[in-house]
Amino acid sequence: MKRLGALALSAVILSALAVSASAAYVAPVKDSANIKYTIPQGYTAWAADGVISDGEYGQINFTTDELSFAAYDDALIDAAAANDITLYMSYDADYIYVAATTIAKDYICEIDESSIGNMWAAYAVQLSLAPAGATDGSERLETGYAESSLDGNDYSVNWSDPMGMSYLPDDNNDYCVVVGSDAIVYEMRVPMEAFVENKLVEGDNFLFSIIWATGTSEGGASDAYVHEQLGYGVSGDPGKDPTGHATITLGAALEAPVVEEPTVDAPAADTPATADAGIVAAAAVMAVAAGVVLSKKH
Repeated sequence: MKRLGALALSAVILSALAVSASAAYVAPVKDSANIKYTIPQGYTAWAADGVISDGEYGQINFTTDELSFAAYDDALIDAAAANDITLYMSYDADYIYVAATTIAKDYICEIDESSIGNMWAAYAVQLSLAPAGATDGSERLETGYAESSLDGNDYSVNWSDPMGMSYLPDDNNDYCVVVGSDAIVYEMRVPMEAFVENKLVEGDNFLFSIIWATGTSEGGASDAYVHEQLGYGVSGDPGKDPTGHATITLGAALEAPVVEEPTVDAPAADTPATADAGIVAAAAVMAVAAGVVLSKKH
């Protein structure tokens, strides 16, 4: 796994903002102020393993009218709307956890150390998190995650660092990208301290958006991008605007299912533990005399 160093950040920010004048954008039908979800604490320990385990997250059942679409041209908007995407979230005392899936039909992500900031134009996921009430784009933490189709490495990037802590996801612990034949699984965790001053607790809320990027840009070029986005405010028009994000509230913990121990019936009180051999032999004789055929079950 590879990360983008802070010293190289300014150069890739400029390339990441280079959006074509022919770009197409479709705003969400629903007002972003009404896009609200409550996420649970999980009862299964989070792991960056590409498996969305029971109890690890709660699913965000968003609707199409809560999504915006941005693409290099109009023809790609319909393709974006047809993609199969999912979103899962949870939290604990220190982290916000996010898992997302999307298709892997035309997977291209030709990035390397020099072009990592252009992952948004290919297959990747972008996260944007901001404190409740944020109104300025500089208040957002914006990170990206992808697997390179050139070298197979996982890469992460930070396009915005609101707390000034030079936050970068830890390669071995904070995320994973698993590309399968039909689908891609992204699992990520974000420390609360990277986007809010005080850690969040049950009942608190924050602003959140995610982009499922499924572009086909080659060689790290910033063209042919395709974005599906929860709410708006990361890609499209207006971009970099946390007021277009969904509102996420921290809810109660998920309840682990109760596993009942199997019950074992006790033997009847009048049933002897062993049988007298003479009684068994007598019973067999009586059965033959009565014309009863005894068979042994194999």
